[in-house]
Amino acid sequence: MTACTSQRLVENSGNEILKTELTKISRMGKMHYSFSAGQLEESGLSENTKKLNDENWKTIQNLASKINLENINNLEAPTDARFTDRVKEVQLSFTLGDRTYVSSGFDEGNPPAELEEIYTYLEDLIGQ
Repeated sequence: MTACTSQRLVENSGNEILKTELTKISRMGKMHYSFSAGQLEESGLSENTKKLNDENWKTIQNLASKINLENINNLEAPTDARFTDRVKEVQLSFTLGDRTYVSSGFDEGNPPAELEEIYTYLEDLIGQ
């Protein structure tokens, strides 16, 4: 399935992305960020909920629609510093209808090329 096919799946199935999640794991603990229509929830070392405007949510959905969700668990990380605990391990997940697609783990700040655009956008939202 290509990225275009994945986008058509999102558009034609009647299902839209309901939730996008970013999880960071390290020896010190786990931070979890959940993006959905209207809000960004943060849990782990701290708990927080922020308002997410409609434009941000539409951008997340558009960026996610470019990804071949069926294959994200097979994407290879470009680096492996997370195995030595030098950086956090990150995973992205996308809930579409009743299915959740979870990426393979990658080093914080260095995602697979296919996830770079959405990862960078989500990190920017977290930092706001």
